[in-house]
Amino acid sequence: MGPNRPPPPSAPRLLSSSDAHRRRFTPASYAAAMWSLEFSRRTTASPERIWAWYQDHESAPEWDPLVGRIQPDGPIAVGVTGRNTPRTGPSVPFVYTEVTPLASYTEVSRVPGGSMAFTHDLRHDGDETVVTHGVRCEGPMSTVYRLVLRPSYKRGMAEALDGLIRLAEQGPPPVREV
Repeated sequence: MGPNRPPPPSAPRLLSSSDAHRRRFTPASYAAAMWSLEFSRRTTASPERIWAWYQDHESAPEWDPLVGRIQPDGPIAVGVTGRNTPRTGPSVPFVYTEVTPLASYTEVSRVPGGSMAFTHDLRHDGDETVVTHGVRCEGPMSTVYRLVLRPSYKRGMAEALDGLIRLAEQGPPPVREV
C-alpha cells in the first residue's frame, strides 16, 4: 500500500471532528435507544377493585413510592391529560393513550430527548388477577435515563405493585368528598 493509496474497504474509517454531522441517529440506532421494565404480581383482588384504586389518584402516593402526586384533568380515558409529580424530580405532563376499562391503560410522558410510556394491565387467571406494570423509555436520551432512573424504577415499581395489591386485598379505596 503506497503513500497515495486509500486504505482497503474493510479498514475502519476514523471520523474527524469535522465529520461529526455524519453521526446521526438512524431508525435502527433510534430503536436501539430504549429500555423497558415490567413487573407482574398475582392477587385475589378483582380487576374491578384494582381499577378502583387506579382511579383514586389521591391515594397513589400511599401505594407507589415513586409518586408524589398525580393530577389528571379527568377520568382515565384516552386523550385525557394531566401532570405526574414524582417524589423526587420535576413534574411532567402525561396523556392517556390507551384505555380498556377494567383491563389496561397506558400513560405517556414526553421528556427531553424521548418519551416514557407507563403500562398497567389486569388479566383474569382462574380465581386470581394478574397485575402487570411496565415502563418503556425511548429516544436519543434513553441511555441517560437508563442510568439515572432505571435503578429507582426497578425498586419502586416492584414496591408499588406490592403496595397496590396489599391495599386492594384489604378493600376498596376510601370514599372521598367532592
